[in-house]
Amino acid sequence: MADYKSHKAMADQCSKTLQYLLKEKEEHPEWICVVAFYRALHLVEVLFTHDNKSHGNNHESREKLLKHTKRYQQVYKHYRPLWDISTVASVCPE
Repeated sequence: MADYKSHKAMADQCSKTLQYLLKEKEEHPEWICVVAFYRALHLVEVLFTHDNKSHGNNHESREKLLKHTKRYQQVYKHYRPLWDISTVASVCPE
């Protein structure tokens, strides 16, 4: 499991990648969705690490903690749609 610093660095890298992709958003909408989700994922991990929460190593355990922990429920409302759209974007052909 990565630490706070690693997740923060990955979130920052995703932000830079998003800025790059957004310059030509018509060309890469599926990648914008995927990178936006992974930025959110790493920011959630930063939050979990800050709170000393262990979540497991998969999307389902992360979702369970977000969905069922009162502190994270507002985050979950925004996280889940990003996960959904990134899943569709990553499997749909152009």
